[in-house]
Amino acid sequence: MKLIASILITVALSFGALTAAIAYTVPADAPDEALIGKTLRFDAGKLDGRKKVVIVAAGTVLTPDDLAQLRDAGVTQVDVKEFEFGLWRGKWIFVASLGGLLVGALMLRQDAAKRVKRVEETHAQASPAESLDAVIADVRKVRDRIVNLQGHDRCHAIIEGLDEAERTHMPAFVDSRERLIARHGLAGFAKIMDRFAAAERQVHRAWSLAADGVELDAVDCLERADAMLDETRAML
Repeated sequence: MKLIASILITVALSFGALTAAIAYTVPADAPDEALIGKTLRFDAGKLDGRKKVVIVAAGTVLTPDDLAQLRDAGVTQVDVKEFEFGLWRGKWIFVASLGGLLVGALMLRQDAAKRVKRVEETHAQASPAESLDAVIADVRKVRDRIVNLQGHDRCHAIIEGLDEAERTHMPAFVDSRERLIARHGLAGFAKIMDRFAAAERQVHRAWSLAADGVELDAVDCLERADAMLDETRAML
């Protein structure tokens, strides 16, 4: 379905672009009332060998006499500055192209929904949101716990409290890559993982600083990690 939708969208875009390009090219045999008062964008004329013979110059506001000269010379179309839907020869092809784009987009959405369902049925573990919520809960539990602690006790609490997040919940979120791509697309996945990776670095740094006994910097990293995790959750 995805391949068919992609082909349909490509064809629709191609025909839409082609018909849009001739939106200001109108037939010279259109009714006089539709053409009189229109301004020529380019010189109108005919080819005499390799040379173009100009009959009505660009910038001319068309009159009945101008139209008569053009028709007598066998000119079949002219380019004007004013757009009029009724004179657009490719209008119905353009409308059909819009319909093709809509159908293709709906097919892609349907295909994406099916892929999400397949991936979620295949992966029975916790959802990305559940894994991320577990990381956030771990970080906030540590923050709450260290409020009344100082020095070595605070560092020990950070190390101990972040252990589960680092060993279990953060890897589980990273492992949900397929589910995230299926639901958010590659671009959405990249944005989510970029923010999560930044938060993950802060968590690891907080653990490392606490292990080295650098208490205040470890707490700062924990605060930054919490804010970045919130941003990641919002993206989901």
